[in-house]
Amino acid sequence: MFKRVDKSEMTIPAKYEYLGQLRDFVTKIGKRWGYSDKVISAFKLSADEAATNIIKHAYRDTEGDITKSGHSQTRQFGDGVPSDQR
Repeated sequence: MFKRVDKSEMTIPAKYEYLGQLRDFVTKIGKRWGYSDKVISAFKLSADEAATNIIKHAYRDTEGDITKSGHSQTRQFGDGVPSDQR
């Protein structure tokens, strides 16, 4: 048995006008990894809320970046049939 890890990462400026790009990134990787629209919407909401808090509190008086990453693991057994661990 072995694992395949698929990792994606995105960095955006810590500014409100870039939150749409963050949501699009979450949608793209959620669809690529086969999550339902309902789950993707929950991921987008949580990523948006977290990024908004980062912008509002951590970068209130300064500029910076926000990096969002995600990973998915697939385990394969002896017959080569993948089994997603979601």
